[in-house]
Amino acid sequence: MKYNFRKIAVLPNLSKDKGLLRTRELISYLEKDYEVILNKEFSSLAEKCRAKTVSEDDLYSESDLIIVLGGDGSILRAAGKASRASVPIIGINLGRLGYIAEIETSDISNINKILSSELWTEERTMIEAEVIRDGETVISQILGLNDAAIVRATGLGVIETELFCNGQPVYKYRGDGLIAATATGSSAYSMSAGGPVMDTSLDCISVTPICAHSLRCRPIVFSGESVFEIVSRATPDHAKLSVDGSETFDLKDNDVVRIKKSRYVTRLIRTGESNFCNVLYRKMSDI
Repeated sequence: MKYNFRKIAVLPNLSKDKGLLRTRELISYLEKDYEVILNKEFSSLAEKCRAKTVSEDDLYSESDLIIVLGGDGSILRAAGKASRASVPIIGINLGRLGYIAEIETSDISNINKILSSELWTEERTMIEAEVIRDGETVISQILGLNDAAIVRATGLGVIETELFCNGQPVYKYRGDGLIAATATGSSAYSMSAGGPVMDTSLDCISVTPICAHSLRCRPIVFSGESVFEIVSRATPDHAKLSVDGSETFDLKDNDVVRIKKSRYVTRLIRTGESNFCNVLYRKMSDI
């Protein structure tokens, strides 16, 4: 279908776009047909073009589309607020892989043509995690598009975790931790730990052990409606929860990490030129 975008927020990436050259190029094309919105921290850039600056929260609520420059990590960082505001995202890959990103830098000059053409929205399952300590929730509703991982924080020793699914015990693990991944996240940290790569349209969650000290331990794929509780048996400050590789929280002995599918979804704008198999082949076959 064709979308009637009017206000487009641009999220620059200072580490991958030195001098914001790609961002400036993108805005120069966008401002011909759209109102461009930037975070107020980029006010000096906005002064050189016709972009509007707003707070980070207003940026998501006022936009019809979020354009993220960078790699998959940049999209992951934007996904939480974008999903809560129900605003779609399209990524421009400035990184090496850009598995989630839809547009390459070579296509920036065609951005207006791309956005006015036939597009479709792909809704990606998200998960949310909370930490329960001594029966009380101490951290709640941390959203992740890729994964939530309980990992060894420091040192060389193993940590112990126990997995429950829908209240039923599944397995006790000894190793470097566990990864609960969405289908989107199955090609990231989970894959590196030996987990399955899953079609991104599937409604499921995989649990993959990290360097398990066992000959029998294997990844398991569960229904997307499953609710997991992972009990950390580590000594205090020896384990942590990491969501999408950026949000991290220290765990204490006997903390319970509850993970389930979120009611929020990440809406990715697609051009219609790709599907799971050809993206997997094109972006993963030469890693």
